Amino acid sequence: MSDHSDSIPHFSLTLTSPSDNVLDDWSSAGAERVYVDPDADALMDGDLEMAPGNLVPVIRADHGRALASVGRWGRIPQDGATEYFRRCTGQSLGYPGLIPATEIILETESDPISIKLRDPGRMYIGCMYFQPARGALIHVVPLYLAAGPDIADYSVFQPLLIPVNALPRPGIWDFISPYGARHLRKPSEAGTLLVEQANRRTAA
Repeated sequence: MSDHSDSIPHFSLTLTSPSDNVLDDWSSAGAERVYVDPDADALMDGDLEMAPGNLVPVIRADHGRALASVGRWGRIPQDGATEYFRRCTGQSLGYPGLIPATEIILETESDPISIKLRDPGRMYIGCMYFQPARGALIHVVPLYLAAGPDIADYSVFQPLLIPVNALPRPGIWDFISPYGARHLRKPSEAGTLLVEQANRRTAA
């Protein structure tokens, strides 16, 4: 596979589990204070297809608790085109968040691939969020980085996936801290993902 290190990946997401299951993940990771915004609860009630430009559920820190809210996928900067994806670096994330998903459809040079956890459950895609004004809808930009071993045969990139682990092992609560948990910004470990050809293509 050729190197496209200067290109930007494109992926969409599917969430097929209700918000109660997402909260169970957080309880197992040691987050006792979780609040779900009614709009996020409604958005996650049933199957959800998410693509750039859509509304997505996003989990972020809010006054010492985890808040599940709603954001729009994509940020329109003042001096450029809409930003839908951002490469993950060692720099501060500013306002980190997580997008829950049960499947990722990632475009490749040939056919799109489907990415799921090898063990049943939900993935959490690391993102940054921006709030144009107090009380306004936040804008969400998912992060990507070099592909881990499970994906490397198909793509040079993968979405940043944050593992759900019970404490004291670092997990999702660490990522949405003000520091964005730099030690979690790494490709997925070998054997953790199920990768296969997808049955559909993402929306343009």
